[in-house]
Amino acid sequence: MVVNPSTAEAATVILVGKKYGDVVGTALGLFFGVLLVILTAAVYIRVKGTDVFVSKRRDRLPLLTVGAIYHAIGALVMCKVGVTRPMVCLMLTYAIAAMAVAGVTRFWKISIHAASMGTVMGAIAWLGEWWAGIPWSIVTAVVCWARLKLNAHTGYQVAVGVAGGTLLTYVLMITLIPR
Repeated sequence: MVVNPSTAEAATVILVGKKYGDVVGTALGLFFGVLLVILTAAVYIRVKGTDVFVSKRRDRLPLLTVGAIYHAIGALVMCKVGVTRPMVCLMLTYAIAAMAVAGVTRFWKISIHAASMGTVMGAIAWLGEWWAGIPWSIVTAVVCWARLKLNAHTGYQVAVGVAGGTLLTYVLMITLIPR
């Protein structure tokens, strides 16, 4: 079974939406941040003829760029319809994270799966929803183990992905979203 890294974002969108009671923001976040990204990746993989993991660094850049654009457009739509600021900032956080990973990917193959799992860990830490941290840590460990088992990445690429995703998301969220 292959899981697109964007599916991890669904957990963050749902957690933030639940905390702030933002049903419209949650729906828009799932649409722009998860559904559009996954559909675009599926079409890209089929048209480009790349493997389902998009293993080659150069093949990842267009997907990361489009993902960042979808998130930025999602943030603009959210502003227009008046969703809560935390949901808008969450979309901006993911846009910035996608561009950061794209920047790293130009020079080095970071684990995008691990980074995506890390973004949820950063959001859980920011939200203070520690109850969610334990099961998510287990899921993150399984995903990271799978990346190693498949020989898709080295341990360093996976570790940097998780740590980078966690730290970047946490720092962006404490910076962008008022408590």
